[in-house]
Amino acid sequence: MDGYSVLIVDDEPNVLNALQRLFAGEGYRLFMVEIAEEGLKVLEREHIDLIISDQKMPGMNGIEFLEKTVELYPDIIRIIITGHAELDDTIRAVNSGCIYKFIIKPWNNEDLKLTVRRALEQYHLLIKNRDLTVELKKRDKILEDLEKHYPGITQRPKNGVFEIKSEDY
Repeated sequence: MDGYSVLIVDDEPNVLNALQRLFAGEGYRLFMVEIAEEGLKVLEREHIDLIISDQKMPGMNGIEFLEKTVELYPDIIRIIITGHAELDDTIRAVNSGCIYKFIIKPWNNEDLKLTVRRALEQYHLLIKNRDLTVELKKRDKILEDLEKHYPGITQRPKNGVFEIKSEDY
């Protein structure tokens, strides 16, 4: 899991410090900010793979912040940390696809680390899948071009055996 970049947004310095200590040995590049607007600035200048955001913050709340990031950075995985009071809004955000998962405060350290690890695995698979799809489209284009120049070259025989006739060579 080394090399992934994680942005953590929370208006409580104690929470930021706790999360920094929690993820210090995980090999992530951590970016910590106290307000959502600062988080948007980090996203402008850094490649971020995963965001962990508090829900209840002054100015822009966590769901508003994460919804904004969906528009600008659709591939980023998003996790929200919330108290019980905001659960209905958070569940709606999860169901809409804006948030990968929500964590209720106070969180269990091992569960949170596992959630982040699984989220980053999903992110890795998403990116790999997209790269493989691009590669497949390139190869399909090559086959298309070959078929135009050499009609029948891409057709497979019904019995699985290619037959070469003497007049072919």
